[in-house]
Amino acid sequence: MKISLCMIVKNEEKYIKMCLENAMKLADEAIIVDTGSTDRTKEIIKEFDGNIKIIDYKWEDDFSKARNISLEAATGDWILMLDADEKLLCDAEKVRDVLQNAEFEGYTIALYNIINTKDILYSSVFLKFFRNNKGYKYSGNIHEQLNIDNKKYTLNSIDRQLCKIIHYGYLYDVIRDRNKAERNLNLLKKQLKTNKSPFVYYNIGVAYQVDKNYEKAIEYLFKCNKILEKSNSIGLTLYEIDMAKRICECLISLKRYDECIELTSNLLKDPSYKQYVDLEYIKGWCYTLKGEYKEAILCFEECVKLGDTKKFISMLGMGSFKAKFMIARCYVELKDELKAINWFMESIFDPNNFMHEGIEDFRKFLIITNRIEILDGLNKLISK
Repeated sequence: MKISLCMIVKNEEKYIKMCLENAMKLADEAIIVDTGSTDRTKEIIKEFDGNIKIIDYKWEDDFSKARNISLEAATGDWILMLDADEKLLCDAEKVRDVLQNAEFEGYTIALYNIINTKDILYSSVFLKFFRNNKGYKYSGNIHEQLNIDNKKYTLNSIDRQLCKIIHYGYLYDVIRDRNKAERNLNLLKKQLKTNKSPFVYYNIGVAYQVDKNYEKAIEYLFKCNKILEKSNSIGLTLYEIDMAKRICECLISLKRYDECIELTSNLLKDPSYKQYVDLEYIKGWCYTLKGEYKEAILCFEECVKLGDTKKFISMLGMGSFKAKFMIARCYVELKDELKAINWFMESIFDPNNFMHEGIEDFRKFLIITNRIEILDGLNKLISK
């Protein structure tokens, strides 16, 4: 069995070495379509030993065309589709076993998107492994989709313990350096002229949100929702669920807290959203911003009961350490020192909080409240 790594790149000298060092532990060959690099990207690629082919391609404002060129040149039984700013971590032998005995045409991989030093966005919705069936092609000039029947692949993904991806493309400096928001908007508006699907409206809304134009983001996200309502589709897609969350986030950014509380409350009554911990967290955050700390605590306690989700696109910690930290902050505002300390401790030492996020806030609180003995104990525990 042979695995082909397929990629499109342009000016990826910052990440391409990291990507290939990890991916080529699994892949037998790499087909890399370069759309016009002017930095050291191609030089770095050529430093690698192994079966790596670079195809120069003139960029035509169409990601699908570039991706399909890589597919046409692939000779493997399976395709591994990655971007240069993605780091594949996997047990190569066990992943090969999964593919060798595969029941499906494709598999998603758990994706951990690094937003900043504190936030990691988890998702498992992107099809990264699929059989090299020459009938499979990408369409859409941006946020391209593969024409594979969703019944032929699984959203349960390959076990996260065997395979996962760390994605660095959402880091603020990466978005800024590549001017992603402006580029995406231009491509999406061009696509909208010929394709008025709800998915295009959704992605325009996302691009405006990234660009911090929240009014425009809401406008396009609601246009998407209006089309979806007319379609009378059965069941919600993951992007529709993500869209609802993004509308709520935009309302918070616009300080429309009461509208956001009403919307999240209504959504959480719907079975499709009932277990979506991020919506409960957003509602709690709204109450916090309004200074209604007791109501906020109830929301964050519900988050802890729900726990972190792997079902939806979700920020890591919403159902664990981030929610616990917010409960601590609320008790600080309510002048309940003991409960604040207990919840700070719960947050700092939560198993999911491997970076000990919030520890500096906790230390400052212990100093202000003159809890030096607890501070000393905390520092000893962290140093171990």
